[in-house]
Amino acid sequence: MAKRNSLIGIVAIVLVFGMAFIGCDNATNEVPPAPTLFINPTTVAINDGNVASPATVTVTGTAGGAVTYSRGTLPGAVAINVTGTTITLTGTRPSDDVEPITGTHNVTITRGQATATLEVTVNLTTTWTPPIPYITLNPTSVAINDGNVDIPATVAVTGTAEGTVTYSRGTLPGAVAINVTATTITLTGTRPSDDVGPITGTHNVTITRGGATATLEVTVNLTTTWTPPIPYITLNPTSVAINDGNVDIPTTVAVTGTAEGVVTYSRGTLPEAVAINVTGTTITLTGTRPSDDVEPITGTHNVTIIRGEATATLEVTVNLTTTWTPAPTPVMLMWAEQNPLSGATTTALYLRFNAPFTALEYTYVGLIYFGETPATPTGPAVWVPRMPGHDHVFEDHMIWRIPVTTHLQNTLVTVTVERYVGNYEVSMVDNLFIDHFPRNVAILFVP
Repeated sequence: MAKRNSLIGIVAIVLVFGMAFIGCDNATNEVPPAPTLFINPTTVAINDGNVASPATVTVTGTAGGAVTYSRGTLPGAVAINVTGTTITLTGTRPSDDVEPITGTHNVTITRGQATATLEVTVNLTTTWTPPIPYITLNPTSVAINDGNVDIPATVAVTGTAEGTVTYSRGTLPGAVAINVTATTITLTGTRPSDDVGPITGTHNVTITRGGATATLEVTVNLTTTWTPPIPYITLNPTSVAINDGNVDIPTTVAVTGTAEGVVTYSRGTLPEAVAINVTGTTITLTGTRPSDDVEPITGTHNVTIIRGEATATLEVTVNLTTTWTPAPTPVMLMWAEQNPLSGATTTALYLRFNAPFTALEYTYVGLIYFGETPATPTGPAVWVPRMPGHDHVFEDHMIWRIPVTTHLQNTLVTVTVERYVGNYEVSMVDNLFIDHFPRNVAILFVP
């Protein structure tokens, strides 16, 4: 018992001294601090400038071992490289078809058991521009002709642009109707009325959707049964008379109408005695009277007036005369008488004509022949309007008294009569046999 108690005592002593020893050691030695890790700087910005110049971070602290990192959400466009205790970060700009890379991310830096957080702000841009919205037309050109009156032409609108499809007609004629339903455009033609010419031409229509535009080429050829009016000319007047009065005063004709160009003419059978002159759109016609040895110029003729492709007919009635008179009709010598005057030494031959001519128309009556020998009148033939005391003389006839020196009974007398009408000479010759007095005979003078 005593022995056991001794052992307990010894153990107690040992524990006491041990505790004392331990307490003594803690009193003289501190507990070692935890390993540390510091980064300088703690934040970096990676932008376009860091493509060629990396950002550098220095790692310090008590922690030992290799420096490592965890990228977290840092984009792959930012490269991290560790050399000893130096960290470098380099940016790579995105390609042109990628939008800018931006954002702030935390990268964990580790060495041994120590860690630190590096804040990385990224702003890497490119020359890339967001694609511009566009539209595409299919087809890009259409033809609107007579066939599109009942069957419209259709155009489809596609592309990246959004919104309502609209259009601007430009110079497109109103005869072409445009209708838009969603992304489908229809164009319909309307043929012009009969009094309007064909509608033709090529026009650009602008199609718009959102901010995008495209051009639709529209070729129009809408016809009708209409035929352009034929050019024409009108004459005023359409007929003229050219007579002796138009020798000094021309006749004027005006040319009007839709035809254009120089006015010309074709004479046809119009005599040269009618002159035609054209000045602008005025035609003048002048007559020239024929010479005395030419018969009157008469008749109706058609003259064709021409301007461009148009023609019109001018009717010209001509009546140009002269002092000339046609050859006289035969003159009948009704009777002849030789009247020996009482107590006179001369006798006279009286001739009576059946036409009421005037004495001024005759310049000579005479040259009396007895057979082959001419008888010389004692004086000129004298026109006797009236012979008092002679019942057989009438006032409405021509009486010529030709004095002769020879008794003409039972004589064949040749009578020559020269008659002038104007400047036209007619000689009439015939024979008269005088067997007694008075003598009624019928002698026909032929020109």
